[in-house]
Amino acid sequence: MNRKRILIVFGVVVALAIAGYFIFFHGGNGSFTVDTILLKSVIKQGGVLSNNVEIKSLEGGQNFRVYLEGVSDMFSPSETEFVLGDGESTTLKITFDDGEHPPGVYVGELVIEGGGNEKRIPVILDIQGAFSNFALNLQAGPSYKQVSPGETVSVEIRAFNLIENPARTVDVVYSVLNSKGSVVISEQDSLAMGSSITKTFSLPEDLPLGAYVFTAVAMDEASVGTASYLFKVVDKKTSSVAGSDSIYLVIFIFAFLFAIVLLVIYMFYERNKLFLELRKQQTCEMKNLVEKLREKEKVAIARAKKPERKIVVEKFKKIEKSVVAKVKQKQKKQRIEFKKLKKQNRKSEMEKKLQMWKKEGFNVGEFASNRKVTGKDVRKLTGQGYRI
Repeated sequence: MNRKRILIVFGVVVALAIAGYFIFFHGGNGSFTVDTILLKSVIKQGGVLSNNVEIKSLEGGQNFRVYLEGVSDMFSPSETEFVLGDGESTTLKITFDDGEHPPGVYVGELVIEGGGNEKRIPVILDIQGAFSNFALNLQAGPSYKQVSPGETVSVEIRAFNLIENPARTVDVVYSVLNSKGSVVISEQDSLAMGSSITKTFSLPEDLPLGAYVFTAVAMDEASVGTASYLFKVVDKKTSSVAGSDSIYLVIFIFAFLFAIVLLVIYMFYERNKLFLELRKQQTCEMKNLVEKLREKEKVAIARAKKPERKIVVEKFKKIEKSVVAKVKQKQKKQRIEFKKLKKQNRKSEMEKKLQMWKKEGFNVGEFASNRKVTGKDVRKLTGQGYRI
């Protein structure tokens, strides 16, 4: 398979892989993108904060509408309606003003509509007391990020003391809220400072699919502490497919990187292929020349008288040394010329040179003729040496 065909095949494979990736992993994402998948903030009571959300249109002339559900009285977007052209984007500033809301966990959704499509971004706001003498921490395993109706979810809650009074407990309210902020499950318990407790709860069999938040709100006489954990309730079949997405993604990345490595190796080989051919050609040339000289040496020794054979051997050693030196010098010039042509990216010229040098070869007859070597010739050469 020639280079052009290999590159065409590789290009087609890469194009199909990229198309497959976007269809499989990003199919149905709609006519716009949002750079945020979750808006979660922790704020002290009475505080003000803002978050930025970037929206990019993938089609021209789209009308957008933005609003909040569940927390509409707490958040306000910088724009509620706007138009974006193809490839245009805008950054919304979502501002929260605490107002008179008591400490706790508030849940809602940022809804973005455009081009007949809709995206919902979960919004979680933890409002903590102005002064906190303890802190809460939630830990849940990766397997609980996506669950199905009727399954159980386990979350570990740990309380950290922030003042010098370790021997005390706080009352904790555990809840599961839907995306509108409505309570689905709620329990109450006590938790000692410096300790932890694992809460396991079963989801109702008829629980609607969507985003949910596990919340923990602890309080004592002086302060309120909050913590939250987002998870999704999905269909069992969907959950199985979604769980394998990461495996497919890893396989895709490794396959793509492997293809890139193969292409780099191939390109490196192609760029040096002519140099390898030249080196092989030069090695064969040198080997053939030496073999021909030694064949002539054997003929000369056979024809010479016994006392003169040693002189023949010595003279052919000098001839071989001269031949090797001259051939090396010629081959060095060839490699220098090859490097210049390579820098100029003149591959066709390199191929022509390679064929031309292969036909030229090296004239051994300059150094050792095929005629009979007599004793007289040897004695003469002994005094004068070979003329190279």
